[in-house]
Amino acid sequence: GSAAAVVDDATTAALDALIAEAGGPAWDEGSFARLRDHVAGNLVERTTAIVAQVAQIVELRDEVMARVAKLSAPQFEPVRLDVARQAGRLVYPGFVAATGVARLPDVERYLRGACYRLERVPDQRAADADRMKAIHELEDAVRQRRESWPAGRPLPPVLRELPWLLEELRMSHFAQPLGVRGQVSSKRIRRALAEAWAAGQ
Repeated sequence: GSAAAVVDDATTAALDALIAEAGGPAWDEGSFARLRDHVAGNLVERTTAIVAQVAQIVELRDEVMARVAKLSAPQFEPVRLDVARQAGRLVYPGFVAATGVARLPDVERYLRGACYRLERVPDQRAADADRMKAIHELEDAVRQRRESWPAGRPLPPVLRELPWLLEELRMSHFAQPLGVRGQVSSKRIRRALAEAWAAGQ
């Protein structure tokens, strides 16, 4: 979108972060005054820092898409589609507030991981295809569970966390040298899915 849309998105994310830092919504005059002072005293600086971070993320997204375009041979079509869809999931209008300030460094790392993967896929096409197939199976299972969750019931934490675990699994499979947050594996994701099924019964 526009630069103004980026600033609005970053401001919303900054407000969310600052309110959480100050202890969440205020329910009495004293707490509201402390919350107001904390937000007012830090909002401009925090928003400016987030905008700078978002600029790096958007630049990385553009680099990913440029690499996707260069990988033009027909045999790389599945990889091109997979990485383009990943970039679209990570960076979209309103992604800053939806993702939250704390996860923006992860988004940057995932995009760097996509670049790393694209650099190496010409020499690892068979292995890349096997890993991608395994990830797609898990992504389909997670999507089906989220879509089948009873309407009107909030998603449990395990279902909210699963898409991020899938991104970490991608890092583990395609760009491990760039770092993986926590212990992640297909087995752990399937176990989390089982917990989600149980929670929905």
